[in-house]
Order: sequence, then structure tokens, then C-alpha cells
Amino acid sequence: MMALQNASPDVLQAKLRELFRKAKMPSSPALAAQILALVEDPDSNASDFGRILRTDPALATRLLKTANSAQFAQRNPVTTIERAVTVLGLNRVKTVSLGFQLVNHLDRLGGTSFDWSAFWQQALLRACLARSVAHQSVPDRQEEAFLIGLLQDCGVVLLVQILGSDYASLYGRDLSPAALYRMEQEGFPYTHVDVIEALCKEWQLPDLMVAPLTTHHQRVEITPRSTEADRLAAVSYFVGGLCFVPAKTPTIESDALREYGGSHLGLEPKTWQKNSHSAITEYRHLSALYGDFIAEDTDVVDLLDQANRQLYNFAQEVDRRLVDTEAERDHIKREQQRQAGALREYRERAALDPLTHLLNRGALTEVAGHAIECDREADVAIAVLLIDLDDFKLVNDEFGHIKGDCVLKAVSAHFERVVGEVGVVGRYGGEEFVIILRGVDETQTREIAEAVVRGVRELDPAGLGLTRPVTCSAGGYWCAYVPEPRPDALFARADRLMYKAKRDGKDRVCFECVDEPRDRQAIEADPTPLRVELFDDRSPSDSPFEEGEYNFLAGLARQLNATDAMAPENVRKQLRTKVVVPCVLRHFAGSGTELRVQHAVTRNITKGGVGLVASYPLERSEAVEIALDQVHGRQFLAGLISFCREVEENCFDIGMQFIRCSLSPIISGNVNQALKEYDWLAQALAAKRSHEPSTLPVMMLSDRS
Repeated sequence: MMALQNASPDVLQAKLRELFRKAKMPSSPALAAQILALVEDPDSNASDFGRILRTDPALATRLLKTANSAQFAQRNPVTTIERAVTVLGLNRVKTVSLGFQLVNHLDRLGGTSFDWSAFWQQALLRACLARSVAHQSVPDRQEEAFLIGLLQDCGVVLLVQILGSDYASLYGRDLSPAALYRMEQEGFPYTHVDVIEALCKEWQLPDLMVAPLTTHHQRVEITPRSTEADRLAAVSYFVGGLCFVPAKTPTIESDALREYGGSHLGLEPKTWQKNSHSAITEYRHLSALYGDFIAEDTDVVDLLDQANRQLYNFAQEVDRRLVDTEAERDHIKREQQRQAGALREYRERAALDPLTHLLNRGALTEVAGHAIECDREADVAIAVLLIDLDDFKLVNDEFGHIKGDCVLKAVSAHFERVVGEVGVVGRYGGEEFVIILRGVDETQTREIAEAVVRGVRELDPAGLGLTRPVTCSAGGYWCAYVPEPRPDALFARADRLMYKAKRDGKDRVCFECVDEPRDRQAIEADPTPLRVELFDDRSPSDSPFEEGEYNFLAGLARQLNATDAMAPENVRKQLRTKVVVPCVLRHFAGSGTELRVQHAVTRNITKGGVGLVASYPLERSEAVEIALDQVHGRQFLAGLISFCREVEENCFDIGMQFIRCSLSPIISGNVNQALKEYDWLAQALAAKRSHEPSTLPVMMLSDRS
């Protein structure tokens, strides 16, 4: 499912102001604004803060209580705000006071079934962790890091108010931060990131904090030239990705976050353990100050233990784990089913055009995206009809918009009758409509398109209050396999055909049929083109092995095959055919487009990939092409590396997942052309340059190439 199109920032800003107005609260808390002014004033001192903080008895009392706590071990009681500021430290008081005011401002909303105490507990823990991590990565901005950690998820509080129980129940499902953000994008008009961006404007927070707050789900690459804002964004990304809920198995997200913390923030296990202890101590110091929002006797050790387990206790298991292609496919199918259910719910609630009760443009785009995703994998035909009512502006001008609306309703009902259960109908905008058909052949599509145009022509003008017939022009595009993975590209093809129908005289269909496999050079006759019995146990002729190299690699491959029987049951349940043959392997050298060539030996083949043995390591998610000699010619396979592990010195066991098969070179024939033609390849190269794993589609060999 594709993300919903977010409402405009101005609409969200207005909703927030209305929410504050109903709660009888100012959009921007006055005392927080005064504290913020002092924070930005380098000449402000303890007396200045004491004068302001005394105006808030709750905050003043908390500051005095914190300063008198055992952690600060004062011989004489602290009785003045100025003394409390001195004991706690001016910089810290600036930060925690501003945070207290903003949190208190949002906490006053309440009124919804939501575990506010648990939410603010996690927010305060993230703040303490952010300060601790910033101590070594951006030491001069620890206080800003604290505020960023405290506020980065506060958009959730507003979304609970704006979206109600549907959103509150989503947040209560113990999702990881990344999973919550994805589901916000998929199922709601706003995300908590949209809300914090609006709040930053409302509260007029410093620019140094705004970027880290509004991009805390975006990975930022740190270089020696990175700014303080970039480094704060890195801290925000890492802390914001920590998951404080139990996870039964390691995830790619936690593995990637662990790698990011080590490579960008210097958080190796021992360093992270030190940071964690420091954050817990900090939390306990501040829990009295924020006791209005969290219970004072709560402890966050268990929460932090969950994050530690997912970051580091699983690390060795993740490194050892081999990708189970069948399990991945099952996961994809379950996710598709979940998305389909979410789509049905969305359509019922918010996806309908208010006039015609057809899908609106956003929902149409979403349906098309979902159809493309499913149909590309299953090789199901898809068709798009884009229909435009001819000269509809004249109808509105001559008969009025009320009659025009009657026409739109009538043609909408006609379209739904014609399409029935074989597709969906939506209003693309104005007098334009889109019909998406799935699993119908070319003949059926033509018949539906003709029936659509004919039925509009046959509508009774008098019954619509008109004096002349209504007609439409339609562009029909049918393809056996979707050539482009973007809905807008599919709509553009149909739109081009619709305009051709207009130029040809209107009141007609212009139709285009594309009946070809996903790769024009693929083997068309055999649905499983890779056949074990066709391999020839010879060194590839264009790049022969050195003497003894093949024998060594082949021997190692056979040894690994022999030990597979002792592998745990949960490792690669998919049946594999053990085949040891030489091949040529090509992959990108460095971050450029030059291809490196090396020898390799296959050791097994599944429906989803190839196991290889090579003397050169490859990165996970790296794009590769292998060439295999057959009795009747050469076969080229392209895909992504799923794992790579060193089994002997300078010898590596490698797994590759299929994406394309061909009798002609896929990548090596023309690298620049391949990068333009295949999105997955361009994404893989971009990910290699940024050292970021890519998530790309996988093709099974049982599929047609």
C-alpha cells in the first residue's frame, strides 16, 4: 500500500490551533516563550531564570525538590530558585525548565483513553539517552539533544486528540518507532512528524532543533564536514529508532540501527553500555522534576533492557542468520493481506469522492500501487482506462453546475455497472475517471472500454435535464506485465491514449495492448528457465579459472553442501539442489559504475536464489550478475546478495536472491542503460554508496522472467 497523501501543512496548523482553542489553551505557552528567549540570550544568568521560574509554582517546587534530592547531596537545604539553579547547573535548568513547560502544555489536553504516563516515561528516557549519546558526538549541544529526544514523538499526543481512538489503538500495539511511522504514512492523513513540524512553527523553536525534530526518521550520513545540526539529527535518528517493547526475534531495523550507532556515533557495545548507565542516572535525577507526568517510583531499566537486547544481544544471531527466501515470501504475502484489509477499512472511512461515492484520486493511486506490487510478482495482467467527458465545461456553463453534478453521478453509476467485480472505478478529478482492471484479458478489456463509451453516449439527455447527448473519450492501456512500477506512469500511458481519442474526434476509445514478458530477452517458452541438467562443468570460456582455483573452490562448496544436513531446522527450510559448477560473477567496484569480475562456484540452487563460493567478499544487498555456461548457451542471472560469511581465510559463502534471468547480459551489457531501465539496480548502487541496505523485490525462478 502506498502512503496516503498528507493534508497541507496549513490545514494541519489550523487543526492544532483549533484543538488548543477548544482546550482553552494558548497555541504557544507564554512562560515557555520567555524561557526560550532566555535560552537564546547568551548573557542570561541564574537571577534572570529565578525571576521567571518563580512565576510557575509547580515548576519552582519541582526544581527545589530536585536540588534537595540525595543525588546532589547538599549540606544545607536549598530554599531559593537561584540556589537551585546553581546546584543543578544553569544549562541544565534552561533545558529541563523549557521541556517541563512544553510537556505540561501538551499534557493538559488529556481526555482520551491513552497511557500518558508510559508515553512521557519513554519520552524522558529518550531525552536522557540523547543527552548521553551527544556527550561524545556533539558535546557542545547536549542540552539541545535532550530537548530533541523529549519532544521528537510529542506529535503522538496531538494525533491522539485529532484522530481519536483509531490512532490511539495503533500506538498501543507496541510497534517499533519505524513500524509506527510506516503505518501512520499508510493509514492516516498525518504523521507525528507532520505534527512536530507544525508545533515547531507554533512554538518558534530554534532552527538548530527544528531539523533534527522533523527528520528523526531519516538516516543522515555523518562526515568530517557535518554541521552541528547534522550531528544532532544523527543522535535524534538513533535515539528515535530505539524500541522499548519486547521483540521475540531480531529485526533488520534493529540490526541497521546497531550498525548506524557504531559507524556514525561511535556506539560500540561497551560505549553504549556506558551511555545507558549514564542515561538511567540522569533519568532518576529528573524523574522528580517530571513527576507530574510520570509516576515517581517508576524505573526504566526494563525499557532500556529491551532496547539493549534488540541492539546488541541479537547482533551475533543476526550476523549468523541466513535469509530464508520462503519465509520472506510468506511475510510479504501476509503483509499484502494486511495492507488489503487496511485498504478496505480506509476506503470505507475516507477514500470516497463525496459527490460520486467513487474512489478519490488518492485512493486510486493507492489501489494502482497495490495492484502493481501484487501483479508484477504474480505476472497478472492489469489494465487502466482513463475517461474524460467531452466538452463538459460547456455543460456546466450552459446548464449549471447542479445539472453537471447530475451528469457526473449518472456516468459514475454507469461505470460501476459495466465494471462490476472485475475492477475498481474512481474519480481522478473534475470530469476525469479512472478504471483499473485486474486479471482480465485483452479482449475483455476492449469490450469493457467500448461499453463504457457506448453507455455514456446512450444516457438519456432529457432525464439529466440536458438538450444534447453526453459523450466521453477514453484511453485504454492493457499489459500482460506492468512495465513500470509507478501508478503515475501507468496513468500517464492511459492519459496519452485518451488525448489521442480526443484528437481523433472524441466519443471513442484509443486502445493499446502490450503483451510481453517482464524482460524482452528472457526465455519465453520455459517458465523455469534455469535447469540443473543443462549446466556444463567447464570453466567459462571468456574468463577461465587459473590452474587449481576451480578445484579448490569446488571442493569447499562440496564440503559446505555436506555439512548442510547439520544446519538448524529454522535455517533455509526451502529445498535446494546441490550443483557445483563454475561461473563468472560481476559486481560494482567501489561506488562507481565500473564492474569488477571474479570467479565463483555455485554450490546450490533454490527457486529463489543461488548459493556461491568465492574468494572475494560482497556486501549484503549488493547488486550482482552471474554468468553460467550451459550446453546450449550462456545464462545470465542478476539479483541481490542476501548474505556473505567467511568460511575459510579469503573464502566466502555467499547467497544471491534472483530478480532477473536472461540469455543476454543484464547488467554487464550496458551498465548505464541497465541503471536507467531497472529501478532495483539503481537503488542497490545508491544503497552501496551510502552503505545502507536496500529493500527490493525478489523474483522466484518459478515466475516468468
